[in-house]
Amino acid sequence: MSAVPLRNDKAVAAGPRVVSVLGATGSIGDSTMDLIRAAPGRYRVEALSAHSNVAGLALLAKEFNAGFAAIADPLRLGELKEALAGSNIACGAGESAVIEAAARPADWVMAAISGAAGLKPALAAVDRGATVALANKECLVCAGDFFMQRANTAGARILPADSEHNALFQALSSGNRDELRRVIITASGGPFRTWKAADIAAATLEQALRHPNWTMGRKITIDSASMMNKGLEVIEASWLFGLAADQIDVLVHPQSIIHGMVEFQDHSVVAQLGTPDMRTPIAHCLGWPERIQGRAAVMDLARIGQLTFEAPDLERFPGLRLAYDALRFGRGATTVYNAANEIAVAAFIDGRIRFGGISALVEATLEAWMKAGDLVPPGSADDAIALDLKARNLALEQLPQIAAKAWAPTRIRMSQLIWGQGFFGWIVPFLLILSVVVFFHELGHFLVARWAGVKVLVFSLGFGRELAGFTDRHGTRWKIAAVPLGGYVKFFGDESAASTPSNEALAEMTPEEREKSFHHKKVGPRAAIIAAGPVANFILGIVIFAVVALIYGKAAPPDARITVLADSVAEAAGFRDGDRILRIDDKAVTMFQEIDEIAAASPGVGLNFEVRRGDGVIAIRATPKVQESPTWFGLGPVRRVGILGLNPLFPARIAVVPRGAAESAGLKTGDMILRIGDKPIASFEDMRRIVAANPGVGLSFEVRRGDGVITLTVTPKESQSQSGSAAAQRSGMIGVSPQVSDEDMLAVGPLEALTFGADRVWYIITGTLGGIGKLFAGSGNAHDVAGVIGIAQMSGDAASMGLPAVLGLCAILSVSIGLLNLFPIPLLDGGHLLFCAAEAVRGRPLSERVQEIGFRIGLALVVLLMVFATYNDILRQFGLL
Repeated sequence: MSAVPLRNDKAVAAGPRVVSVLGATGSIGDSTMDLIRAAPGRYRVEALSAHSNVAGLALLAKEFNAGFAAIADPLRLGELKEALAGSNIACGAGESAVIEAAARPADWVMAAISGAAGLKPALAAVDRGATVALANKECLVCAGDFFMQRANTAGARILPADSEHNALFQALSSGNRDELRRVIITASGGPFRTWKAADIAAATLEQALRHPNWTMGRKITIDSASMMNKGLEVIEASWLFGLAADQIDVLVHPQSIIHGMVEFQDHSVVAQLGTPDMRTPIAHCLGWPERIQGRAAVMDLARIGQLTFEAPDLERFPGLRLAYDALRFGRGATTVYNAANEIAVAAFIDGRIRFGGISALVEATLEAWMKAGDLVPPGSADDAIALDLKARNLALEQLPQIAAKAWAPTRIRMSQLIWGQGFFGWIVPFLLILSVVVFFHELGHFLVARWAGVKVLVFSLGFGRELAGFTDRHGTRWKIAAVPLGGYVKFFGDESAASTPSNEALAEMTPEEREKSFHHKKVGPRAAIIAAGPVANFILGIVIFAVVALIYGKAAPPDARITVLADSVAEAAGFRDGDRILRIDDKAVTMFQEIDEIAAASPGVGLNFEVRRGDGVIAIRATPKVQESPTWFGLGPVRRVGILGLNPLFPARIAVVPRGAAESAGLKTGDMILRIGDKPIASFEDMRRIVAANPGVGLSFEVRRGDGVITLTVTPKESQSQSGSAAAQRSGMIGVSPQVSDEDMLAVGPLEALTFGADRVWYIITGTLGGIGKLFAGSGNAHDVAGVIGIAQMSGDAASMGLPAVLGLCAILSVSIGLLNLFPIPLLDGGHLLFCAAEAVRGRPLSERVQEIGFRIGLALVVLLMVFATYNDILRQFGLL
């Protein structure tokens, strides 16, 4: 017996209908609120929920005077309370609050939370017998059997809110259940309706997103292109209306005007027509059993002209065939089908498989699940979520094999070769970035040389044979050479590209030639020309960081909310994660940096803290631990600083580092970590602690992605951490950092942007020198040194993450190359400056023999460093570091 009423057998309620909307700020929720807004006095809003849009939820709650507002993100409760201040609206945060919103006394509930996160709230509404407008496919695809059973037991009414099933719902009211012969769901056919199978298999992401009729999100648009969405709708229709697979047909209808048809025993076919607008089915559910004023455009059939139909081709669109197979097999197969499809679509979007690999991965996952033999259908929400997790992990296990097969054909665009993964995806961005950095470095030498009156013979990007070039009016040959791994400026009087002098040639110069010779200039101008290259690199870094800050803003400094390190002074004093420090002694505190600075300046001094905890304020006294902080390279006096053991509180919203354990497990930038195992995660630090404590152990991550919640298994990679002379300790790392969202960015002006750029460059310089100092002191990790391969790989990663990442890497590389060139090694700029200093002290240049020996030593050191760095790169490629 279906919980979907086939006749309008529910009496019209007297007075306003009490409604709750779960997912009120999403597209379905927005349309629902728009319809409620258009019918004043007809509805009273009891509860609203949203994923993370606090501002939108608060506005709606106050506009409709809701009784309760729930935000799914548990970290946003404070913001929601603040946004609702002055109203009488109760509020809550987290999964329990969303479930409470569903359980509150409303006659009618819109279940529009996507993903597995919508299952438990929808069940909460079902269990109290409410009328539930269902816009969440997971409730039926993953848990249809027990979901509909519980609806029947509780006397709940399920109203389908998506266009196809609502069309069937409307058409079914023309007859009785025993008069039904079959239902027909229509499909637009998507962008590949007329394509050949081979072309579909090789389709690009851009092509898959060109839906001819509907404007939807990327996931559902790709599902439409593969017809997986129609397979999911077949499964939903089976549970909604109590139909066998053979009673559900699909018909391709390119105009998307007829959304569903029902054929009765007398072979009469009743169809529902409407413009492609989700407000039509939502309005039908919202007004049921009556009809309310719609907001969609009026349909003009005369203007449409014709309606056409064709049978779906299951060979070209195997995803639809697999849905029927899963539905007939039962025992949880539809849950596996849906989970595998989610993994497959994500892999296609990321460029890991071709379009044809989507259905191949779903089929391989279904086969692997059947072979495993654990074929018990889910009997509860927890069972459904557990099976969904198992299926996702199975799909990830099949992914490498499917990816290898999917990329075998050669229909790959040049852009995929240049910007895709692998060698070409690294080398082209690397060469572009390196060329920019080298150009500005050599331009610094060039400009100051011109200013000093030195003639520049050659300005070369690259080494070796010239590929292209021209000679300017000053006689400088500008060229691009065959080996694009650096560059040089050759001055008049130089013997080679390394600016080694030719004493014989210098001695034979005329007085006029000596005026233009680099080596005949005084020490000061020569030193300025040499130093100009690294200085140009630093200036480039400042400018790039400043431009990025002007365009995108800069990250706001973390506020005074804290997390507490284990076994620290702060933990012993009674601080807790989530505390907000308001005042230290007589100084008000708003930013975490202020806490750090005060503690560092107060080693061994007792400090009085005023702390907000929850809705109250408490006092804590703590004495920062004394810690000795050596200067760079161990030189100079040792500083004593105070350490409390506090970190800023960052939400557990992550940015994923390429090729880390997180990426391999399927985590994505923007994911919010909700739970690891049975432990709730309130901050990034919570996650870091658990990961660090479990190297090599598979951890179950519950993750909020968009409006849905998924579960992934992540195995932290083992890392050796080392501090001073202490023994190395094993800890886990997964390759993530806190993500900075648009909300965390502050707009800056030109002057502040330049200051920010200078600060960033200084931070890189001091950090690099500090790391080198640790290497010499024996406390650093020499394996952190990266060579050409490593930098190329980072360039490819940056290119895949967008323009800001490319610009940031360019700035970092520019500053690093500038700093490296200042090292006092002959052959580098720093070595030349060392020779200039020696000349200034001695009153005459070093002998040609001494300089030659110095250059040979410098060359040997540079080659040795390159070999060592390349050795590290190779070990990293094979996962040995």
